[in-house]
Amino acid sequence: MTGLNCIEEYESQVVGVEFPEGAEAWNLKFNYSVQAAADEGKKKKLAQENKALKAQIQKMRIAAKNQERSRADERLISGLRKKVIECQDDLEKSEASLARVRAQLAKNAKGRTEFVRQLKRKYEDTVTDLKRKLTTLENEAAKQARNFKDEREHSYALMSQMEEDMQ
Repeated sequence: MTGLNCIEEYESQVVGVEFPEGAEAWNLKFNYSVQAAADEGKKKKLAQENKALKAQIQKMRIAAKNQERSRADERLISGLRKKVIECQDDLEKSEASLARVRAQLAKNAKGRTEFVRQLKRKYEDTVTDLKRKLTTLENEAAKQARNFKDEREHSYALMSQMEEDMQ
């Protein structure tokens, strides 16, 4: 209900009712306060409409100040808009591709980890085999060196015995 409707309804209810002294002054104060509230509401509404109209006028002034675009400008703007749309599409495709690659990498991470473990095991086994072969070869070389030493001593002994026999 608006302020005026409230006043009219109040006045229709109090018609014919006699009020004690001072009630008329109170009634007038009430009527004025209701009217003031209604006026305040109208004032706010008009202020909002005024503000909206000022904004609309400002937009119209800005539009009037801007010169009309030439056909070449319109074509250039249209071409740039198309390029922006194409770039956005390319970006979306690239992002989707990147997401697929990341998912594939995450999926293959476990497989790569197992592959690396297998390679490490093979490497360690190869190192162990090579150490074993090296130890075997060192033992054979030491045995050959002892055999050579023994044969040399035996050869020297035989040569000395031959010398003695020749004298």
